[in-house]
Amino acid sequence: MKLTRLILLCSVLVCYCTITTAQTETSGQQGFSSSKIKKYRQLFWDSLPRPISWTNDYAWLFSTAQRNQLDSTISNFEKRTTVEISIVTLDTFCVSKEKFEDLALHIATTWRIGKKEKNNGILICICTGYRMIRIENGYGIENYLTDEETKEIIDTVFLPQYKKGDFFAGTNTGLNSIISKLIEKNIH
Repeated sequence: MKLTRLILLCSVLVCYCTITTAQTETSGQQGFSSSKIKKYRQLFWDSLPRPISWTNDYAWLFSTAQRNQLDSTISNFEKRTTVEISIVTLDTFCVSKEKFEDLALHIATTWRIGKKEKNNGILICICTGYRMIRIENGYGIENYLTDEETKEIIDTVFLPQYKKGDFFAGTNTGLNSIISKLIEKNIH
């Protein structure tokens, strides 16, 4: 797992160096070459990193202990119900604001979150740079957790903590709210 994070970090550093170099070569574009950023975003889309755990923190929002806690909660729930939940945090270099929701769906389908025969996956995708969160529910989850209930959890659980700048508390509490709602509806 450490090797995968190191490889991801090296990729981000290469991108940063490319963008920094482009910054010195361009003027009038606030220091960044939009074509370089678009190329990086397309590369990220075309060759998504493989998930390294249930929590894939590409924006470095969580400490190792926090990632482990989220992973443990998800793993215990998955063992109990077979429902797979993945959390992904994205930096603005990975996606434009307009493509954020499309990328969340792309990640959910590419990673095949959920058991194939049950389509019972959930992706929680977060981009603090755009102040956006998207939860993608597999079709097998929609009978237990509607879009309206998902939106309510986002609005009343995730966002209040995010507005305070506590992304771990918001994510952890939101994750546990989703799990509680699914248990309440007897998902298995």
